[in-house]
Formats: sequence, structure tokens, C-alpha cells
Amino acid sequence: MGRARKRKRERDTGAREVSRRGRPAHAPEHVSEHASDPASDPASDPASWATFAAAALIVAVGAAVYANSFSIPFLFDDYFVIVSNPETHSLEPFARFFTHSRGIPHLLDTLNYLCGGERVWGYHLVNVVIHLINALLVYAIASLTLRLPIHAGRYDKRASMLALLTALIFVAHPLQTMAVSYIVQRAESLAALFYLAAVWVFAAAMSGRIRLRGVPLAAVLGGIGLLGIMSKETVASLPAALLLYYACFLRGEKRRLSWGLAAVLALPTLYGVYLARHFLVPGLADPASGQSAWMFIPSAGLELDGITPWRYLITQFGVVLWYLRLFLAPTQQCFDYGWPFADAFATWQVLAPLAVLVGLVAIAVAAYSRHRWITFGLGWMFITLSPSSSIIPIVDAAFEYRMYMPIFGLALMVVVGSADALRWLAGGSASRTESYERRGVIVAALCIAALGWGTVARNRVLQDELSLARDSVAKAPDHWRNQYSLGSALLQSGKGSEAIGPLERAVELNPEHATARIQLGSLYARMGRLEEAEDVLLPATDTREESVSAAAYRQLGMIYKARGYPEAAIGMFEEALARKPKWYSVSLDIVRLQRHTGAWHDAAVRLNSLVQAQPSYATRLAGEIAETNLLGGVESFEDNEPEFARHMLSVAMENASTLPMAAQYLAYVEAETGNREQSIKILEDLWQRGLGGSLVGENLDRARAGRRLVRPTSTRDLR
Repeated sequence: MGRARKRKRERDTGAREVSRRGRPAHAPEHVSEHASDPASDPASDPASWATFAAAALIVAVGAAVYANSFSIPFLFDDYFVIVSNPETHSLEPFARFFTHSRGIPHLLDTLNYLCGGERVWGYHLVNVVIHLINALLVYAIASLTLRLPIHAGRYDKRASMLALLTALIFVAHPLQTMAVSYIVQRAESLAALFYLAAVWVFAAAMSGRIRLRGVPLAAVLGGIGLLGIMSKETVASLPAALLLYYACFLRGEKRRLSWGLAAVLALPTLYGVYLARHFLVPGLADPASGQSAWMFIPSAGLELDGITPWRYLITQFGVVLWYLRLFLAPTQQCFDYGWPFADAFATWQVLAPLAVLVGLVAIAVAAYSRHRWITFGLGWMFITLSPSSSIIPIVDAAFEYRMYMPIFGLALMVVVGSADALRWLAGGSASRTESYERRGVIVAALCIAALGWGTVARNRVLQDELSLARDSVAKAPDHWRNQYSLGSALLQSGKGSEAIGPLERAVELNPEHATARIQLGSLYARMGRLEEAEDVLLPATDTREESVSAAAYRQLGMIYKARGYPEAAIGMFEEALARKPKWYSVSLDIVRLQRHTGAWHDAAVRLNSLVQAQPSYATRLAGEIAETNLLGGVESFEDNEPEFARHMLSVAMENASTLPMAAQYLAYVEAETGNREQSIKILEDLWQRGLGGSLVGENLDRARAGRRLVRPTSTRDLR
């Protein structure tokens, strides 16, 4: 009897709590105590057939819509971050993956490269797997949320279906393609994985679904948050998202938020700010930290030229509204929008979207008491977009991959809101409700199929850079980067004459863009328009990106070489090496120009250093190395530098073609510098091997007699 009275008191207390919070108008007045108990619903059992069937369908749909993504090549930043980045080709030093911004995605890039090199399918496999895991997490969070006590059992019977529809929208939506099919943007989806995992752990622990509380809960959430923040800085908004979830669905539960948990959740955010300090304030870059100037591109932060926090914020009003439009109707997608920044607040381009967004915020606030799905969906969108769509300026105002996480909240809001609307339209009739729900599922399935088809079609566009560039130019023709991408893709396709127009348009739209100038200058040079090439390239040398500036100097060097100005060409090559010291092919360009101008000593010194830094050159350039050192050794002795002469001639002796002459001259050098015994030894070795002809015998007799040797040759004779 005592236990029965205790259970009755608990039910009464729970009912009063729901009433105090404000029961939705559509909630039933009386519910069985087991109605909101997830254990009573077979579908809520992780091992049940319904859960496995839902998971299998999510994976199948995701795999189907991304099946044609595995052949998408490296695109744009993929080359810079993966293919041409030496840091991606080694795990050493391993600690850097945890002490630099976005270290976890970089670790995945490195493992991908070490396992498969530049074979793209392996990278895409990892990206698709991450996306599928995220979709399963979306299903788990939605399923758990729909069964929370706050809903008073309203969604228990439909929870699995509603969660499934939410996850299918998430996995199939075309807006997700940029984060999944563009390899380098795995940072976005990987950060979302940790973000969603933290939400599920928080929801399950706070609702009592898993036995985790206190310090263990804080440690797990803090660890997940830390991995997330090391994936991408957008995870900084996680504490706000958890607070929103708590306010919408968990408030009134026995377990309450604690200041200790809040403090632990703030730590990953603070660490993320620390990791991103170079991007937030580029002036803080520390050369000793490994943040190489030629690798550092100031693409975000508070010191971006011409983009203030206020200007960025008022631009984002229109961007966020466009994101919403793409979620509802994913047409006219563009890889690179080149969204223009707003110049003034009092314009309709700013005020109109601001009015819509203010209206959405008002709806979210007003809906809190009765329709919390709306509050959560809109709040989730604003919170997860806040790192990229608020006051921290980013060079590019709009990119579709930034909607990767917001889609979860919006999809959940649309699915559950539609289910509620159908139930309201049924007017309480059970038969009509069931009929409407069946039709609703059919419509939802058709919509998901359409979304999936859109994803497949979008992946087709990404299959090669030329088709992607043409698509981007068609949708954003006044963006310089799209014109540049089209020109670059045409060049790679061997259509140089067609590339001139887009590249000239790119330079016209953005005269400060150095890379477009380099491409155009290179094309002009190839066509023999050398003076035009020089005019286009000179401004590119002033860019802040030192790797790009180095490329401009190198191209100018090639132009001066073609015009017959070797000294000017060498000067340009030296400027390139000052900005990119390990650019070995440029060092080789200098060596060959020095050989051409007869600066054999300088050529040999540089070539020997180059071979030491890049041992593979020893085989590839064996003949060139031997000849350069032979002539460099002779010139060094003529310039009264016997030590250089000895070293270079010794190097030349390692090649059979130059050994006799190099050995004879080395014997002459040794004799002239007083090392007569060494001179005799070299000459005897040559004589015994039958190398060098009669001059070897004559000089050997002279050396033994203490007389001066006959000079074998001069640099002029050798040339």
C-alpha cells in the first residue's frame, strides 16, 4: 500500500509540473503513466527491429545519394590543404594535431594521404561515413526528444517515424553536398559529429536515459566538446545549443543544470579561441609557432581589410535569409556566391531581411509556451550559424556548408510541426488523423526523394572543375573567383584561347587578386605577349600571401629569361626563393641561368646545396652536376679559391664523363698549392687506369722532378 501511495504522489507531482510549465493546448488531459515511458515502446529499444530498420534505411539512402561522389576530384583548397601541403604527408610532429586550429580534420587528411596518397575515393569514403554517422545521431536525438516527458506521450507512437523523416531530410538534402563532397570541408561535418554527440549525451543524461551525472558527465561532455573545437571553431556555440535544448525540452526534469557543468562546457570554447587566435587577430601570428607566413592566409578575424564586424553583421541578414530559402527550396545552389558586403544599414537589401529575421525571432519567442518545436528549430539555426554569421568577419560572406548543422533543427521543426498541423486539421478524429498521417508520410517520402535527386544532380556538377566553374559563373558571373576558376579550368583542359576572357574578367573584377594575375600573365607569356605579361604580373608581387608572391616573381623571372635579360631573371628567382625557400625547381632555374652566363662557381655552389637538400636530383642531374662542378672548380681556382676548387673538382670526379679532366685539374691545383705528394698520387692513379692521355704522363714526370705542371685547360677552353 505504501509503495502504491508513493507512486500516486509521484504521478500527481509530475502532472502538476507539466501543468506549471504550461501544457500544450493539444496535450491530452490524462495519460497512462507508461505513455511517456520509453521502455514501454518497443521502437525505443536500441535493439528493436524498428531502430535497426530505420538505421539501415538512413544508411542506404545516404549511400545511394552520395554514390556518385567518390569520383569527384580534388577541388580548389583540397590542393592547398592536402595535395601540395608537406605537413599533410607526415604524422610528425604528432602533437601539432592537438595544438593547431582544426587539427583533428588535418589528422584525418594525413591518415588518408598516408593510406591512399592522392586517390580521392578514400577521402570521399571517410566524408560519407562521417555524414552517415551524423544522420544516425540526428535520428537518435530526435527519437529521444520526441519521447521526453514534456510531451506527455503525445509523440510516443510516432516518434520513430518522425525521427526517421528528420534524419532522411538531413542525410539527403542537397545543401549538405558542399560539406560532404568537397573533401576539405570535412572539418564542418566532423565538427558536427562531435556537436551532435554532445547533444545526445546531454539529453540522455539529463533525462535519465543513461546513468551519467556529475563529474563523469562533465568530463564526457568536456572531452567531446574539446574534440569538436579542435575540428572547427563553430563548436564554440555548443554551450548555447545545450542551454536551448534544456530550456525547450528538459526544464522541470529532476536533474538541473549546474554551474560546474557550464564551466566545463566553456573550457573547449576558450581553447578554441586560443587555437584560432591567429585567424581572429592575424597580428598575433608567431613565426616560432610554425605558422609560416607563406602558409598563412588571413581569411577570417577582426583585422580583415575593409570588413568591419558591423559591416559583416548587416550583410549576414540577407545571407541567413538566403540560407533559409535554400533549405525550403534548394534551387540555384552555387559553390561560390561571392556575396557582396553591405555598405550601409539604411538600405532595403539590409532592412528587408532584417525585418524577416526579427519576425522569426518574435515567432520563436512567442511559440515557446505552446509550440517549442518552433522555438528550438529557429533557435538552433541562429545558434549554430552564430560563429559564421554574426560579428566575426570572414572573407566570404556566404558558403552553403555553413548550413550543415542548422539543417537538423530546421528539419526537426518542419517534420514535427507538419505532424502537429495534420493532427489539428483532423479535428480530433482518430480515423482522419490516421488518414492524414499516411498521406503526410507519402508526401514526405516524395520530398525526400526529390531532395536525394537534387543531391545526386549536385554531385554531378562537382565531377570536374570545368563543369563546376561553368555552373558557378552562370549563377554568379560578377564574382571574380568564379571567373578565375573558369579560366583556370579551361587552361587545364588545354583551352588556353578560351581562358583569356574569364581571366581578364577576373582581374578586372578584382585587380588585387594575385593568383588570377599569375594565370593571365602565364598565358600571355605562352602566347608571346611578354610585355603585357610583365604588366599584369608586377602588381601580383605585392600580395600578402607569400606563396603567391613567390609564384609571381618566378613567372616574372621566366619572362625576363625569355626576353634575354638573365641577370634580371636571376633577381626575380631570388625574390621567389626569399619567400618560398624550399622551392627547389626555382633554385634549379637560377643554376641554369648562372651556367648560361658563365657564373660557374656560383652555379656549382647552389647546385651542390640543392642536391644536398633534394637527394633525388643527384641521379636526375648527374651529367649537369659533373659539368657544373668541373667548370666551377676551374673558375674557383682562377679566382684564387682553392678550397672551393678542390671540393667541386672532387664532385666532378664522381662522374665518369668528367673524371679524367677533373682529376687532372685537381692534380694541378694540389701542385700549385704545395701539395705535390697528393698531386703525384692523383696522376699515378690516372696513368695506371689509362685515363687522361699524354698530358698525364708529362705532368707526372714534372711532379716527380719537382717542376711546375702544365695547366690542363681553362674555363674558356672547356666551354
